[in-house]
Amino acid sequence: MKTIKFLSMMLVMLAMSVCMAGCSNDDDDSEFVGDSASIVGSWVQTNEYGTLITLYFKADKTGVINYTYSDMSGDSNENFEYDYIEKDRSLVIIGSQLSGSYYVTLTATKLILSDGDNSYAFTRK
Repeated sequence: MKTIKFLSMMLVMLAMSVCMAGCSNDDDDSEFVGDSASIVGSWVQTNEYGTLITLYFKADKTGVINYTYSDMSGDSNENFEYDYIEKDRSLVIIGSQLSGSYYVTLTATKLILSDGDNSYAFTRK
């Protein structure tokens, strides 16, 4: 009798562990894992004119765009503010040539900003 009771308890425990494992949170559909895909940091792109564009997103929702021109005429900086809503993948940049609303595609090494007409692809620096 003790053996049957022991085996039935083991069967119940096994069934409960299977049920608990099936309740994990697997509805995360993001393209990235952890903080390695944060928008905060430095991102670079060379445009069709050979200008190196570097975006610096800071954690305080400000940033700097640096343009280094290929014709050796120097470089320029623009400060901006931004609002990034990760769950909506939306980015609003205020106060620079890139001012506007963008849809964001973000991985650990790639940042793509799309505004409906154009897409701007950057790589993490």
